[in-house]
Amino acid sequence: MVPATLFIILTLLVITFGSIKDALIIFTGVPLALTGCILALCMKDLPLSISADVGFIALSGIAVLNGLVMLSFIKLRLLETD
Repeated sequence: MVPATLFIILTLLVITFGSIKDALIIFTGVPLALTGCILALCMKDLPLSISADVGFIALSGIAVLNGLVMLSFIKLRLLETD
């Protein structure tokens, strides 16, 4: 379920921005966030469960929002310098 959700998020980003490059820049934080989640589950010795999957999906949304804010700020700064 998680890979399907991540694919849908990436597809929506591509449709929204009309650019695969911008969508991938925004999406770069997601694999790092999910790696941290998996490491935390392993350190706590917790299994991958439905609630962990829901947490992964929520964290993916937060990581995408963070990337979106970062990209919009960078583009705004680039426009100000021109």
